[in-house]
Amino acid sequence: MGYDLKIKRIEPAAQITLDEWKHCISLDSELEYVDFIEATNPKTNETIRIESVGMGVWRTEFNNEEFELTFSFRDGRRGSEISARYVDDFQIPKMKEIAGKLNAKVYGDEGEEY
Repeated sequence: MGYDLKIKRIEPAAQITLDEWKHCISLDSELEYVDFIEATNPKTNETIRIESVGMGVWRTEFNNEEFELTFSFRDGRRGSEISARYVDDFQIPKMKEIAGKLNAKVYGDEGEEY
């Protein structure tokens, strides 16, 4: 089970919309809007494909190593959010940057604010 960080607004009347998220992605040259992601299982060579509306991918380099962080848009009973799983410390500032553009904040699974 992974630990998620979420970008969201607390006020129920001011939830992030999919259109806002898409617009945010379009203005950020480091983000790409995608409808699916694919990965290869290194043991079986099987390709795994996940399809979902509202995904964004941030590709970056850290300590001479390339990283990808996938963001998923969710619109559910508790409001909308943009989440990422298995976030490394160096990726949190990017999440805060995105949250600032959306007039939102970054929260952990336990509700703690980053």
